[in-house]
Amino acid sequence: MIAKQTMAKTLGLGILVTALVLGLAACAAAPAAPTAAPTPAPAPTETPPAPTATAVPEPAEPAATILTMARTFDLDVKPHDIAVDGDGNLYAVDLQNAEIVKYDMDGKRLAAWGGRGSEEGQFEFLAPPDGPPIDGGFVTVDGDGNVYVSDSFNNRVQKFDGDGNFLSAWSTVGAEDAILNLPGPISIDVQGILNVADFSGVHQYDLDGNFAGTISAAGETAVNSQGTRYVSLAFQNMVFKLDGDNQVVGQWGSQGTGDGQFDTPMLLVIDSQDGVYVSDHTGRIQKFDADGAFQGAWFPEADSGEPTPLLLAMTIDGDDNIYAAAKDRTTVYVLRRS
Repeated sequence: MIAKQTMAKTLGLGILVTALVLGLAACAAAPAAPTAAPTPAPAPTETPPAPTATAVPEPAEPAATILTMARTFDLDVKPHDIAVDGDGNLYAVDLQNAEIVKYDMDGKRLAAWGGRGSEEGQFEFLAPPDGPPIDGGFVTVDGDGNVYVSDSFNNRVQKFDGDGNFLSAWSTVGAEDAILNLPGPISIDVQGILNVADFSGVHQYDLDGNFAGTISAAGETAVNSQGTRYVSLAFQNMVFKLDGDNQVVGQWGSQGTGDGQFDTPMLLVIDSQDGVYVSDHTGRIQKFDADGAFQGAWFPEADSGEPTPLLLAMTIDGDDNIYAAAKDRTTVYVLRRS
């Protein structure tokens, strides 16, 4: 099954002012002092030792190459999120037009559907004026080519066929009829479970929308070949590792831009070798092994040495090709594991 598997300083400048005051006093004439005996010349000072040469630091080891760019192609929108189906077609979330746009593997537009609103097949991806300052709208595709969309500000998930025909929608998470609270990153794991992250956790469904349970950790999630689940906790800047009972058995990460650190890690995918890839707002993708050991990083502007300071939309196909796109540009990067 092919599916997306994946959520000033104020430098205080202290100024120290030191005032120096010198007083001069007048003095009266004094009798001449007696002639003093000559002062013996000081003994010669020993020659100081030559300074020790400072060792030249070893050059920093270059970061490991985790992904190699296979090709790029351009879309006619700037995607907020992307997903790829088994035929290589790409689905992009277009925030401004509240649409899902379908492209072939070369970026040729094939179809589009949606429009702003709350009717079936319509979306609300942008927050209202009094809403939270975040964008919604996430997409994933199942092995049959059906498309699932987090219709964030309508607080629901909608399901379509690959041509955009509406199939179903749901907005509750169980017997208590709790309403989805801004559904965000959405993914289908290797167990065939649809995972929808919102502010209260990850809500799990079968592919017909039947509620299956909730994981208390909130973020995009994926499962490796051993059945171990990983969840990116965007606002805690860490990744949780869960066992088959969804109990936390490991975690890594902290706030920052260094290796193994995160700035709002929203998206996560896992390759067939159980490598864990995490995208965050530093504009890079970091790779970790199954235990969270840092393996290396990749970012679009590698040639210039500076990443884009924006989240990279990210998805992976069944051949371990990773597709990435920064939401401020139209370019899609197709990457292969190095």
